[in-house]
Amino acid sequence: MSDAKTTKVGSQLLSESVYFIDNEGNKLSPIYQKDIDTGARTYRVYINGGNTKDDDLDVHCHKELAKYLIDGHSVRCRVQSGRSSNRKLSSRDIVKLVVEIENA
Repeated sequence: MSDAKTTKVGSQLLSESVYFIDNEGNKLSPIYQKDIDTGARTYRVYINGGNTKDDDLDVHCHKELAKYLIDGHSVRCRVQSGRSSNRKLSSRDIVKLVVEIENA
């Protein structure tokens, strides 16, 4: 399991330690997703763009997740509508990245 706090919303686990704030003040949390094929939970980080499992990097650790997001990569997040969508620090609706991890 991940090394920092997550919150369960429906069947999703959302990061409480690393998240984005959008231009309306909403919190957009990365989803600690369950892989249908393997059952493993990971954050899906997209290093080279893309939006498929073939394009993602599976990240388990919040500190590693924070590093990739600070470096400008995207991650699958839960948006206000409840849907999932990829976001990164340079997304037009993102104001800031919040990292609440000791020694991150």
